[in-house]
Amino acid sequence: MTSKVFRGIWYRSKPSKELTFEDAFDRKRGKLIINEKEIIFESDGLNLQILNIHKVSFGLQGTDPVNSWIKLIYDENGIKRQAYFADGKLFGHSGFFEGTWRIYKSLSHLVHLPEIIDRRHIKNKVNLALLFFLLLFLLYWRLQDRFL
Repeated sequence: MTSKVFRGIWYRSKPSKELTFEDAFDRKRGKLIINEKEIIFESDGLNLQILNIHKVSFGLQGTDPVNSWIKLIYDENGIKRQAYFADGKLFGHSGFFEGTWRIYKSLSHLVHLPEIIDRRHIKNKVNLALLFFLLLFLLYWRLQDRFL
């Protein structure tokens, strides 16, 4: 297997805990490289190498109601650590269009991927799409009244 490289990836060492502006943007942005035996995240001031993965999950993490994140639990020098990754391209909307899911599926050779049982992220995407189309309809209706 050759390396897979994903650019514009968000990294957090913990999930968001507050619905604040500062906490929402408390993340690193960089490049994720998935090799045959490891995951490497490269960013300004941070180079993370993940070798011993114990568990991987996919879905909503912390207080972020929209973006699905990949949660990795791994061992680093005998200490269990966590890493959270999401596709941050398209101003953060690439994960909405299955960017984070593609990263999740590309981890299948490193660890057994569990079946996704938390489907809240799908419900949130449907709700956001419906709200977007409702907004477009209302905007169209308002503009039509104005020009007729």
